[in-house]
Amino acid sequence: LLNVLKALFIETGSRQKVMNALEALRTGQGYPYFEELALIAAEFYTMDKRMEDSIYFYNEMVCAQRQIQRGDFLYEV
Repeated sequence: LLNVLKALFIETGSRQKVMNALEALRTGQGYPYFEELALIAAEFYTMDKRMEDSIYFYNEMVCAQRQIQRGDFLYEV
């Protein structure tokens, strides 16, 4: 989790670095975290006026929500 925040706020905020940090959360138990962190990334890029990156992470958030709905993954973190 901290790797994602570090990639966003401390390092350059490149989309690839953030996605690399998020990749470990693409598991059944990690999807709720993935969803929340993708939203944080999308909001970060929106504030930074990087709309293409923002839209990318909003889409990733929606994909995580779909995975949560398909499975029996809990939203409780």
